Amino acid sequence: MKQKLEKSQPHFHRRRLDLHLPDAGPGELERDGAGHGAGWADGTIEPRDFTDIDRTVSPGVSLNGKQWGRPDDTIGIAGIVNDIAGVHQAFFNAGGVGIVIGDGQLPKPGREDIFEAYYSYAVTQATKLTLDYQFVNNPAYNTQRGPVNAFAVRSHTQF
Repeated sequence: MKQKLEKSQPHFHRRRLDLHLPDAGPGELERDGAGHGAGWADGTIEPRDFTDIDRTVSPGVSLNGKQWGRPDDTIGIAGIVNDIAGVHQAFFNAGGVGIVIGDGQLPKPGREDIFEAYYSYAVTQATKLTLDYQFVNNPAYNTQRGPVNAFAVRSHTQF
């Protein structure tokens, strides 16, 4: 189990807790597990690291494919709830623009809810192909937009 507190920018704190369940065999990688992250800020500074988030919670679970005869595969799900402080909401509603959000108004702000599911398929021991689905409700904290369904395919090769 790992737990750490990070300070990524002034007044923003993150806490992450990861629990990995060991596989049955000695020397095998730990791939089953669960995690939970949380972060908070007061909203009085402009984010510069990642995106405009003042409060966040993100639990998730991943399972190794050993149970269905594919030990190098992984399946996972996660949920994320993001929100911004009132002062941040007022900034966006007044026309402010953040790192990746801001379209001139935010008259009816709401929390951003995200669900993600993925399956990582081991093509070879060095190459993985991942299918990913994300559902985003109230993207960029705007209750007048969305929801958004995003599908992705990722390829990863190690040399």
